[in-house]
Amino acid sequence: MEGPTQSLGTDIAQLQRQLGDIAQENDGLQRSLCQAERGISQLQAELEQLQGDFKQDQQCKRVQLALREMAEENLAATSYIRMLQTTNRTLYETNTSLRSALLLSQVRDMPVQAPSSLADEAEGPPGSAGHFSKRKLPAFTLQGCERREEPAAPCPMYRLVLAGDAGTGKSSFLLRLCRNEFREDISSTLGVDFQLKQLLVDGEQTTLQIWDTAGQERYRSIPRSYFRKAQGVLLLYDISSPSSFLSVRQWMEDIKAAGGPLPLMLVGNKLDLRPGLPEAAGVRTAHGQQLAMAHGSLFCEASAKDGTSVVEAVLHLAR
Repeated sequence: MEGPTQSLGTDIAQLQRQLGDIAQENDGLQRSLCQAERGISQLQAELEQLQGDFKQDQQCKRVQLALREMAEENLAATSYIRMLQTTNRTLYETNTSLRSALLLSQVRDMPVQAPSSLADEAEGPPGSAGHFSKRKLPAFTLQGCERREEPAAPCPMYRLVLAGDAGTGKSSFLLRLCRNEFREDISSTLGVDFQLKQLLVDGEQTTLQIWDTAGQERYRSIPRSYFRKAQGVLLLYDISSPSSFLSVRQWMEDIKAAGGPLPLMLVGNKLDLRPGLPEAAGVRTAHGQQLAMAHGSLFCEASAKDGTSVVEAVLHLAR
């Protein structure tokens, strides 16, 4: 009896020790779990802090971007206002000179009537205050005062708008047309610019007021306002840039929406680059012709760099 009882007591003691070890191990695991939970909480707090910092940083970047865009728009608006002031001053001076010329022409054209003779002068006793010699003054004649011919009517003025994506060479095209110059370092147009050009169109002296509009997307509303007042549009694309050619349809839609059907000349600019392009690159002449034909517009290819077809394009549109 003593053997089994002693063996049972030994087993119970071992089980108790094992239970104690398990309890200690359980306590250790619980402490580790608590530490892990505290670590997770700290990581979550740090993550939330990082998320907040990231959102704040993104917000700051958005604000900076908005401020930059506002500054660029403000710069464009300032440039536009200065250009309008210059235009207004030029138009005022032109108007003043035209009014002066008209007034002078009216003065010169006034008829001068001359009497055939003057009445005989009264006679009086010699030496008296009423004594006058009886003579005739020479009468004024119209010789030298003949009516001048009516002044020639002022030459007609037409407003044309240069449109197209940024980088298609609109400013260079205008510079070549008006000054017969080309500059590599010409800057992009902010807002609008304009030049006056006189051409002999079908034997008649004609003044063209040509407005160069910005092609950037953020200034897209500026050209639309000028389409409403235009008598014609020169729509440019870059023959080395298919993307600028793809934008032509949208420009045509803007022109129709703003000013209705207008005389339109589609111009493939930078013709001088074609010899250096790969065979499959660039915009082919046939594609430009097909697009122009589909929209009922004129078409030509030109080069502002060497002057090819620049004047011809404007003349065809002016006719």
